[in-house]
Amino acid sequence: MPGDEEIQQLRQCVLDSAFTGQALPGSSARVTLPDLHYVLRQPAILLLNDGKAQTISQADLPKPLRVMSPPELEAEARGQEVGYLMLRDEVLDEDTVRVTLSAQLMTSRGERAGLGLSAVHVTFRKRSGAWLAEDGPVTLAA
Repeated sequence: MPGDEEIQQLRQCVLDSAFTGQALPGSSARVTLPDLHYVLRQPAILLLNDGKAQTISQADLPKPLRVMSPPELEAEARGQEVGYLMLRDEVLDEDTVRVTLSAQLMTSRGERAGLGLSAVHVTFRKRSGAWLAEDGPVTLAA
């Protein structure tokens, strides 16, 4: 099974590809998140804290990164719409991990959950000791 550090590296890889256009490992494919512009409207990139987000590196991001809890996002959205990112990972088997990066919109209308915008699934498979993107990113639009 993949360790926490390996999963964190895959999450970072997906996030970096979305912001820098860098190709995913083992592929010429890049992550394209159609609604990224909603996230870039704020002075900082907001990332929902899922318990693993604290270790995300800001090195390749165009703006500062703020990791926020759901109540913090709700407070941030008072009187405005706030775009934010959510990263999720799913271990499919001992050599396969799917990472999902999604753009969400928190509104000032009091919805408890953010409104889903677009998302990208990237499936990684471990081959000869290296994690490689399989096929290409799958983009979902709301």
